[in-house]
Amino acid sequence: MADYWVKLYIDILNDPKYHMLSENAKLGMLELMVVAKTAEVEGNHPKGYLPEIMEIAFYTRRTIDWWKPVIEELKNHHERPYLVELDGQLFIRKYQQRQAKISDAERQRRSRSKPLSQPVTKPVTIRDTEVEEDVDVERDVEKEEDVDVANNNIEIINQEFENSSGLSRSNCTSKEKTKWDDSLIRMVHSGVSPEIISKSIAALKAKGGYVIAGPWSIVKAVQIEMASARQTVPKDDARRYIEGPFSEFIQH
Repeated sequence: MADYWVKLYIDILNDPKYHMLSENAKLGMLELMVVAKTAEVEGNHPKGYLPEIMEIAFYTRRTIDWWKPVIEELKNHHERPYLVELDGQLFIRKYQQRQAKISDAERQRRSRSKPLSQPVTKPVTIRDTEVEEDVDVERDVEKEEDVDVANNNIEIINQEFENSSGLSRSNCTSKEKTKWDDSLIRMVHSGVSPEIISKSIAALKAKGGYVIAGPWSIVKAVQIEMASARQTVPKDDARRYIEGPFSEFIQH
């Protein structure tokens, strides 16, 4: 994604949860997106993470006292808060997913779903010798899975992973923390529960010789565990793929 803009879904205006926010929180939500992007571009923080409140106040030219109640409101708003805190650091929930580049397959799917009377793309815009294709301007209603919020809280999933694996995010390098968080967010969005995390780690440890270096090491095992939980056939049918001849391929 280009470094000079952030995505904002226009359907936010039709979201009741957005209109439940105070006027300051609505403004703060938008400004925090820009702050997160600025911190990312400057290389100070991983994607979606926010700097200390003093830096936020500086970037936005507001006071710390103005930001304190706004941040608290965004952290505690409804069932799906805008801000989440992990290891004492704030980040914007689903920031990476919402700001990610649209895949070619998804772009083609959306193009095929448009009426033939509408153009597939809008005209090409030239900016500083870079060609930017202005696409996907249509209303993009984001679909979130209706999952158990308590089970899919990042802090809960992270705590279960650390307890079951014996690893700690606090011991990671900055680069590893980014990879750690990406993997956690990916699993949380898939609807993983603490029980699935625990079972997946136990299954990998039972194999012997498999090194769990971080949450990224269990993503495939979690997917298989979740798939087997949805199946009516015995779990051994799904488990054989973890322990069978293709285990090395599946786990890596």
